[in-house]
Amino acid sequence: MYAQDKKEKALDLYDQGISPTEIVRKLGCPKTRITIYLWIKQRKTSRSTPRNRIKVNNSPQHPLHPSAEVKLEIIKRCFARGENVKLVSEETGYSRSSIYKWRRNYIDKGNLSLMKKKDDIQRKEISSKNIADDELSSLKAQINDMQLEIDLLKETINVLKKRPRRRPDISEEQREDSDDRCHEK
Repeated sequence: MYAQDKKEKALDLYDQGISPTEIVRKLGCPKTRITIYLWIKQRKTSRSTPRNRIKVNNSPQHPLHPSAEVKLEIIKRCFARGENVKLVSEETGYSRSSIYKWRRNYIDKGNLSLMKKKDDIQRKEISSKNIADDELSSLKAQINDMQLEIDLLKETINVLKKRPRRRPDISEEQREDSDDRCHEK
């Protein structure tokens, strides 16, 4: 359907790192980028030049998911010291979008957002065996004492509610007179 020279030119542009969408715009053919993908598949040879991609190196020296300290150091380099994000990205091997995401999370949620879920947060299993028996009994005694204090305070409140209120604007003598009058009736 397409001339061989157009096909080769499109594949050469793809080998140079130009996207299929851009190839369609430049050459005007093929009509869709899907055709270019089919040509690449049919070619059955590897590209002459590698595409521009960051290579993932998951090693102990450069982990796929770095620790919070590494992330924080990269953020400081880029945004506190003013180093170029692109250069730091190329040097460290982490993408610019990751660096900006780490920064956004750091601003929104602080250091905790930079931590990996499994490795950075050390969790211990909680069991009753960890607490000594004497410590457990002393805590139970404290709870009982506090419960007794709460009960006493509740009872005091109930007694105070039942007691007649005294008006602060009347003197003690007037109060006694009014009490006497109440008892006479």
